[in-house]
Amino acid sequence: MSHGAATAANATRIDAMLRGVRAVNQIVAGEHDPDVLVQRAAEALAKTRGFAAVCIVRSASGGATRAAVAGDPKTADAVRRLVGGGGLTACLRRAIRDGETVVHPPAFDGCSACPLNQAWTARHDGVAVPIEHEGRRFGGLLAKLPDGATSDPDEIGLLREIAGDIALGLRGIKLDAALCENERRAEDALRESEARFRSIFEQAAVGVAQLESRTGRFVRVNQRYCDIAGRTREEMLACAAQDITHVDDFGADQEAVGRLLSGAATSYSRKKRYVRKDGELVWVELTVSRMWADGEEPRFHVEVAHDITARVHTEAALAEADERQRLALDAAEIGTWRHDFATGQIEIDERAQRHFGVTGACIPFKELCARIHPDDVGIVREAMRRSHGADGRVSSEHRVILPSGEVRWLSVYVQVRFCGEGPARRPRFAVATSRDITAQKLSEQRLVEHRESLRGLASRLEMAQEDERRRIAAGLHDDVGQLVVACQLKIGALRDAAPPGPSNADLDGVGALLQQASERIGQLTFELGATLRGPFETRQAAWGAFEHEQAELEERANAAPAPPASAATSSAPPSLDEPTASAPSRSRPTRRTKTKAPRAARRAARRRSAR
Repeated sequence: MSHGAATAANATRIDAMLRGVRAVNQIVAGEHDPDVLVQRAAEALAKTRGFAAVCIVRSASGGATRAAVAGDPKTADAVRRLVGGGGLTACLRRAIRDGETVVHPPAFDGCSACPLNQAWTARHDGVAVPIEHEGRRFGGLLAKLPDGATSDPDEIGLLREIAGDIALGLRGIKLDAALCENERRAEDALRESEARFRSIFEQAAVGVAQLESRTGRFVRVNQRYCDIAGRTREEMLACAAQDITHVDDFGADQEAVGRLLSGAATSYSRKKRYVRKDGELVWVELTVSRMWADGEEPRFHVEVAHDITARVHTEAALAEADERQRLALDAAEIGTWRHDFATGQIEIDERAQRHFGVTGACIPFKELCARIHPDDVGIVREAMRRSHGADGRVSSEHRVILPSGEVRWLSVYVQVRFCGEGPARRPRFAVATSRDITAQKLSEQRLVEHRESLRGLASRLEMAQEDERRRIAAGLHDDVGQLVVACQLKIGALRDAAPPGPSNADLDGVGALLQQASERIGQLTFELGATLRGPFETRQAAWGAFEHEQAELEERANAAPAPPASAATSSAPPSLDEPTASAPSRSRPTRRTKTKAPRAARRAARRRSAR
């Protein structure tokens, strides 16, 4: 039973208890015939409290017993036959003889032979209490509780108090038949009953109030009700229920009270809001019961209020948290499901159903496993094995095959909850989430393919750059370098053939410039070779090969035969395409030409050794 239902049931029981006490006290105060008193008391208890059957047995003069029965006709007939034959039930006998309170069940000795067993089924609780006052017993009271109701200490205490009130009335009737004495004793009983009523009323853990049904004004309130409403007792007695009710709840209140007044209902329960003096709202679970019988003029009703403000706020916070979680799951397109290891069933929401291609809010775990891609079964098995670890958390990514044949990628997170400790530890249930990452996986695949394409493009670009460098290096070495060397050789030949004079200095300057150009060409060829080949030895070999080729060209040029003497006497200026002839008698240039090739070879050797 929920907390609200338990509170409503408790309030209804308290209301019935109070009405039963008042009804019996009124009968005791106004009735002077003992047989009529016990009969009316039995009927009042059966009606106000709702007992299935009530039997009051009193001791008459001469040791005889008289019985008053109300409620279940079958039980009443059985009791009349039993008492008419001079017998008593075992429970009443113990209550009258020993002053003991007997509760059934459990059964006790004598129940098997009791004729009431045919009328009193085991599903009903029964309570037998002695009718006694100040140590003197006048009989016993046997009450059969309503179907499904169980006895509790409050119920038993109430019956003992009612039995005491009946005993007080019987004692007053027996001691003094005078009207004044009966009235005095009835007043005493009424005062005692009122005192007990006030004790129950004031000490209740819930708010209890008595109101005028037609006006809604408070007639009596306990302190707990005042605390809930945030007002003093005087302030509560000076106002009506509608004065402290939230305006949005006033209409429903009026409708519910109207049903009480019209006889359409005898009680009702509802949630409502009260407004305290400081403006604070307080939520209450209100149970209302009428205090008049059918056919009587409606006068008062009783309200039992339980403060549920904290519960309402907690429920609102939980609802808000659930809404935020739902929005987050919807925004992230995350599905959820719960696996019960004991039953093997999975409770799965609609989004997760779409993820796995299944239908139904509750499906077998095997059906979910059947959707896993065959190539990913090992991944899922390994994840399941790891989920039984210390913290029970595991995540995995795997593929599923939908009924349409479509393959989807899912990211799954699982949290396993365990019960037991040590060797007895076992999984109880698992809560999991799933997210469709197919688009992400396709993007990753396209990214990998794009990267591979870029690598191929970069490789082809690098090869094209290497080819271009090779072409440039070959052009510098084979074409430009050889032209520069040829120019150097021709300038050297012109220098050797020219007579001493200022022109020799110019030729030397041109030769120096050509030498710088040759070295620069060699350096560029070297740098291009280093970029292409990488290893230092390869670059050194390329530079050495260039210098060696340059030296060979110089040696071949120096080893060429001298031109005819007639060419030296020609008046034409020397040509850059042909070497200039010199006079046979001039031997100095010839000696210089012979020593030039060895010096070039030695310079090339020194450069190679330095590198």
